[in-house]
Amino acid sequence: MASNRENLPEAFERPAEHVIQKTPGVFSLHALAPQVIDEVKSSGRPLVSDEIEHMIESWRSLGSAYWAVDNPRGAAQYGSMKGFSRLADELKSVLLEAI
Repeated sequence: MASNRENLPEAFERPAEHVIQKTPGVFSLHALAPQVIDEVKSSGRPLVSDEIEHMIESWRSLGSAYWAVDNPRGAAQYGSMKGFSRLADELKSVLLEAI
């Protein structure tokens, strides 16, 4: 199973050009971590990295471009605490569609 770094190599190779490792990405992904963990646990699967990666695999479809700092329709549009929550809601929606 591939990690986010492997699934979104551009976003990690050029972090200055992407927000996944900046406040919008870190805050939003951190806010969703408890739900991801609960989903893995409630599925009866073991709580191991492969299962967590499987759970968040749907986010790969967003691609590195979604996380680009110059993408006004992507994660970069969420630049405040309220925005971070909206980004988390958007990521949650993608996650729930895949479950």
